[in-house]
Amino acid sequence: MQKRRVYRLVICLLSAAAISAAADWKDVLKENIESTYRMSKIGLDRIRVTQPGTVFVLLADGIAGDLATDATFTQNIVEDGQVRSPKGAVAFLQSKKTNHVFKPGDKVYLWKTSIGNDHLSLFFLSYDTYAVNERGGRSNQMRYKILLDFKFPKDSLQAMEWPTIKQAIQRVVTPEDDVKSAPAKTVSLGQSTSDVEAAFGKPDKVINLGSKVTYVYKDIKVVFVDGKVADVQ
Repeated sequence: MQKRRVYRLVICLLSAAAISAAADWKDVLKENIESTYRMSKIGLDRIRVTQPGTVFVLLADGIAGDLATDATFTQNIVEDGQVRSPKGAVAFLQSKKTNHVFKPGDKVYLWKTSIGNDHLSLFFLSYDTYAVNERGGRSNQMRYKILLDFKFPKDSLQAMEWPTIKQAIQRVVTPEDDVKSAPAKTVSLGQSTSDVEAAFGKPDKVINLGSKVTYVYKDIKVVFVDGKVADVQ
């Protein structure tokens, strides 16, 4: 009987230690986020920004938002820097006529975080207001809210250093001040494919016609002849 009590005590202590460790790393991550970025404070209606924090700029396409007053959030799943929408029943429930799809360059405020074992959820509110038609033909200026749910491989988030997590975040949404201070991207005649990729990243598409290769980006096309930049469209 005495041994059983000892075993139970050991198990309870180990469980408490495991729970404490799990809470500790999440607290540290939350602290890192809130010490790197200034969190914004918003009103209960999620329309008023009572204390503006860091202004962020969206970098990715296809990020969907809901009216700030809606009860639910459309889940934008982020993996390896790519944003994808949910599928199936969840997508059906989240699809609303009032949803708004944001464009790269749109600005937002960060007002809430949620940390799971394998995901980091960041909640944003649009910097701008938008005219929304309501019943009766009236139009009101409203804000939209965004949920970016960053997914990580199983059991990896706890071991990640903050700079690695920060880099994953800022591939999709980054502080406005960082965008302003970043050097302008340039492409010049005679540059190699490596030079262009260093400035613009991997292309969205590659059209390979032998000695003539075209890198297709969202805003420009870069044409290479014999491995060197020959034209920009």
